[in-house]
Amino acid sequence: MDYSEDFFKKLSFFQSKNIYDHCLEAVKKDGNNINFIIKHVPHIINKQICLEAVRQNGHSIRFIKESPTLSFLLDKNIGLAAVGNNPHSYSYIRDCEFVDREFLDLFIEDLLVCKLVF
Repeated sequence: MDYSEDFFKKLSFFQSKNIYDHCLEAVKKDGNNINFIIKHVPHIINKQICLEAVRQNGHSIRFIKESPTLSFLLDKNIGLAAVGNNPHSYSYIRDCEFVDREFLDLFIEDLLVCKLVF
């Protein structure tokens, strides 16, 4: 299925039990799809959708963090999943109160591995 922004625009007009399933599948396919969900069906977002989005693409945490109505969903598990997927996503959450030494260690470890490989 093509999860373009137009898909989410149309989805917001339907009352369907499948909206959540489509959104969950969309973020598993591309974590950045959470941006479209935030714009068009924000009422459907929960911690599970956020977690799946950052597992697929750590940078998608920026959409959650920048959303005034969703940033409360951020927690240590979502943050660790994002940094574990992409260490550069640390820059989006470094000022969050749940960030501790574990994040910094993960961030540094991943950057060192990247430097050794390249």
